[in-house]
Amino acid sequence: MYKILEKEMLLKQPDQAKVEGYVLIQSYGTQPTKNGGVYLQGSLEAKGTLPFKAWSRSKAFDILQKKNFSGVICRVKAETNLYNGMFSLILQDVISLTKEEFAEAELETAKFLEPGYDGVSGFQELERIVKSHVSENAGKLFDAVFTEPVRNRFQMEYAAIHNHDNVLGGLLHHSLKVTKLAGFLKEYPNLAKRVDLDVLYLGAAIHDIGKILEYQNGSISGSGKLISHTVSGIVALERSCAAQAVSLCGAEFYERLLSVVGCHHGPYGEPPRTIEAYVIFLMDCLDSDLTMLDQMVKNANGGQVKHKDMKLS
Repeated sequence: MYKILEKEMLLKQPDQAKVEGYVLIQSYGTQPTKNGGVYLQGSLEAKGTLPFKAWSRSKAFDILQKKNFSGVICRVKAETNLYNGMFSLILQDVISLTKEEFAEAELETAKFLEPGYDGVSGFQELERIVKSHVSENAGKLFDAVFTEPVRNRFQMEYAAIHNHDNVLGGLLHHSLKVTKLAGFLKEYPNLAKRVDLDVLYLGAAIHDIGKILEYQNGSISGSGKLISHTVSGIVALERSCAAQAVSLCGAEFYERLLSVVGCHHGPYGEPPRTIEAYVIFLMDCLDSDLTMLDQMVKNANGGQVKHKDMKLS
């Protein structure tokens, strides 16, 4: 009888330990080797997100190349790998499950996902912070954006596939941290006078709203393969509350809010065109970097951390 592999237990294994069990493969792609070949690199869920590799001469490499296993529960044979203080799994074999095996094991995606953040209390905190800093009409727009279906997805979805807050509720947690960082703007009086607090706080809360369409339980969705969350976020707002936003807060306010959603990736996407969009880009990057570093420190288990070509002790 196979068991679901668990991140917590895997991290305690020595280097090159043989392991076998159920995992949920999230995503993967080819990477070049130093000698001109390729290997597969990706992430999987084992009650927590873990990186994996499959070398070109392995059975796992051939299987993953022939069929797309992204978002698929399967059995794997693997070996633990510790390199520069970082943990990963080296997949050696990947085995598809029959319908009978699925039924017998009662497997479902939720069983493989790491318990994340409390979405209900997190959303209540987000709502409290936003509404305590914005106008009454902007508070009404917050409610118009976060209808029950949107709120439910927002409370549960991942913030990323590989990087920061890639757990259940990660999207809400990341958005909450960025919104908290908006409070630091008061330390910069000239900026604080210039920005529209309604745009700043609403923008911080909803800058990644499109990820409820781009992702599905941390895997890229069908829509996400075609449209980025910056675009789908704007489309979602246009469809759901454009007229209400203009009525409550004015056309210029709404356009500046759309600018935050569409231009918060800085030089990595559409360049910011407003101060609010640029400020949220900076806060977004700060939280993303610190969260990734925090996760790396946890996975390193006391060892050295390699982050952005820096070796940190």
